[in-house]
Amino acid sequence: MDIFNLIISLLLIFLALQYQQNWIVFAVLVISVITMKELMGTLALLGGAALIYFLYNGVEFDTLFIFVVFGLVILALLLGIGKKPEQEAYMPPGYGGGDYGDMMGGI
Repeated sequence: MDIFNLIISLLLIFLALQYQQNWIVFAVLVISVITMKELMGTLALLGGAALIYFLYNGVEFDTLFIFVVFGLVILALLLGIGKKPEQEAYMPPGYGGGDYGDMMGGI
């Protein structure tokens, strides 16, 4: 799961909490966890959802929400969520000790 999907999931959870629809929060969490490929992404989403749920009944959470999202984005960047594994560099034939000596395959 990349950071954009994490933010969208958290926004949907926050929106569902504003309309007091806890079943939508549960549905978003289940769908997001099922479709995630990384353990750190799952933990970040569950932690963010728990943070939003427990802070929502607090003092003016609407003004704090942007700070919570930025904090979770920074945490996701530090955890490395959404990083793609680097591909090995392509080595053409003949480069690095291959059997072919030139571009035409040894002709």
